[in-house]
Amino acid sequence: VVAGALVTGIKSDLPGDVIVTVTEPVYDTATGKFLLIPQGSRILGKYNSQVSYGQSRVQVVWNRVILPDTSSLKLDNLAGTDPAGYAGLEDGVDWHWDRVFAGAALTTLLGVGAELAAP
Repeated sequence: VVAGALVTGIKSDLPGDVIVTVTEPVYDTATGKFLLIPQGSRILGKYNSQVSYGQSRVQVVWNRVILPDTSSLKLDNLAGTDPAGYAGLEDGVDWHWDRVFAGAALTTLLGVGAELAAP
């Protein structure tokens, strides 16, 4: 697990790029002696805007790690997960209730108008 903090925001209305700064050093799991990813490294990725209504997670894939010495490691679209291992990232969600209610009101008005206009 690599702990990180978002540098860029995520707004799932459109797909986009995401950058994370590593907040804790990552060591090998066998011995815990070898530093693999230093704190302060940046991880570059992309997020998907294909979010269904009611879904509270956004899909993220990681493409590259940029180390503090500017060298980099390629990641092959490594899936982003939360600390429990669930796919995607979750945070506050804007459900766009104003759009939902506006659509419902417009549909109702059109239906009533059609009923009144019918002979």
